[in-house]
Formats: sequence, structure tokens, C-alpha cells
Amino acid sequence: MPILNKPIPAPPFLELEVRQIMGKRHSALIVANPGHLRESIGVLLKSNFQFKYIFQAQDSETALHIAKNYHPDLVVIDFNLSQDEALNSLQVFKEDGSNVPCLVLVDTEVEKLMAESGGAEITLIKGAPATTFLSSMEELLGKQGTS
Repeated sequence: MPILNKPIPAPPFLELEVRQIMGKRHSALIVANPGHLRESIGVLLKSNFQFKYIFQAQDSETALHIAKNYHPDLVVIDFNLSQDEALNSLQVFKEDGSNVPCLVLVDTEVEKLMAESGGAEITLIKGAPATTFLSSMEELLGKQGTS
């Protein structure tokens, strides 16, 4: 299945990548530092045939820009951005009224509690099986009524 890279008009200070995947219907936003984890999440999302667009951001400002303009159905946040940046990104999605479900990836039980108290619908400790990650996304999309 071909992947088309489409540039999106954005202020020059925002790093933004959009991947359109033909024949899929949902969109997701990955808020994480560039690197192996973000790419791995993207691969998992592409392997799930419900995703049409995958957006990527590495800070809350870019994430907010994407959310306001493209309304993702699901957000995945890596707590390793920095605790402040990850919690700020989570707060952005909880305060903007969009009700977009957020799945947060954490390293420890303490981070898990912080993410849950910040409003994350689901938190997963890194290292969980890919099937758990994908079923969690399905659960969140189902709660939204978009499955």
C-alpha cells in the first residue's frame, strides 16, 4: 500500500509530518521525540487498517496546532518528551474541549499515576505487547463511537 507524504502549511517554527495511508479511515497523532519509539508507534498504527492519517509532533505547541486543524481521533503521547512537556500535551487535549482520547506511554508506575491524574484514558508501561497497544487504541476509538 503506497504512503504519500503531504506537506501541510504550518508556521515555520512547527515541525510537522503527515502521512496519508490509502483506504484507512481514522487519524492519529503521535506526540513524541523523533526516533525509534516514534517510528515504531507509526509502524504499529500503519499496520492497523483503521488509520488514514498519522500526524507527528514533538511538543505541545505543534500538537495543539495539529489538533485544531486536523482533529485526530486518537493521541499517543510518550512521557519521555519530558514530564512537563508530556503533561502539558495531555492538558492541551483535555482543555480544548475536543474530547480526543489519549493513550500515554510511560516507563514507571509513578509516571503512570501522573498521566492518569492528568487525564489519560489509558496508560501503558513501555514494553507491553503490541497487541495490548493496538487493543487499547481500539478500545479508545470504540468509546468515541467511531469504530
